[in-house]
Amino acid sequence: MEEIRIDKTLDIGGVTDLRAKAILMDIFEKIGKGQVLRVIAKGAAARQIIPSLCESSGYELLDFREDAGMMYFTIQK
Repeated sequence: MEEIRIDKTLDIGGVTDLRAKAILMDIFEKIGKGQVLRVIAKGAAARQIIPSLCESSGYELLDFREDAGMMYFTIQK
């Protein structure tokens, strides 16, 4: 299996869900087409919010994993 190259990492594990959504929308606008973003988050809402934002913004959720309460989303613009 080919390893995915990560262009940027965003750790939003320590912010509120509302603030995390605003930060994510801002970074989505700043990354270039084809770039891959790794988002590190926690909280039950992130599991729904992040995939929903990807879908509504036209970004592809390449991978999702959870480890020790932290969630790792790999997203491509």
